[in-house]
Amino acid sequence: MCVLRQLMLDIYYRYKDTQSIPQYEAQNFMKMYEAYKARGGNSFMDEVYAHVTTWELEI
Repeated sequence: MCVLRQLMLDIYYRYKDTQSIPQYEAQNFMKMYEAYKARGGNSFMDEVYAHVTTWELEI
């Protein structure tokens, strides 16, 4: 869980200034978020997830 959270935060902080994320990174983030929640992850990442899902996708 800690590793998943850290990987998601790495992605979040890498793209938060531009709020634009490559499609492959967004897909990775979503899959990690699903795994995190399936393992009982707390609501901390819910807010981060909500931000990332509003970002523009770079295709």
